[in-house]
Amino acid sequence: MTGERIQVEVRLHALLAELAGTRRHRVKVPRRLTIKDLLDVLGSELPGLSRISEYRINVIAVRNGEPLPGEFEVGEGDIIDLLPPSSGG
Repeated sequence: MTGERIQVEVRLHALLAELAGTRRHRVKVPRRLTIKDLLDVLGSELPGLSRISEYRINVIAVRNGEPLPGEFEVGEGDIIDLLPPSSGG
């Protein structure tokens, strides 16, 4: 079905939550949207995250405890956790 949209919940952690001004964001996106495209959508809906899509800041996307590649296609009802890269020693 062309133009079908699905709902995805994104949970933002650490610096990403601070930049976005929220820890959770629900978004309706076209079916077959990739994680990379989802970051673009989030950058336009949450201006504090615009640098992520603009500069492709490394973000770790996780679903059910499993890291997701940028080409992974999100599905209806997915809950995607986005984490900034960790640093430290």
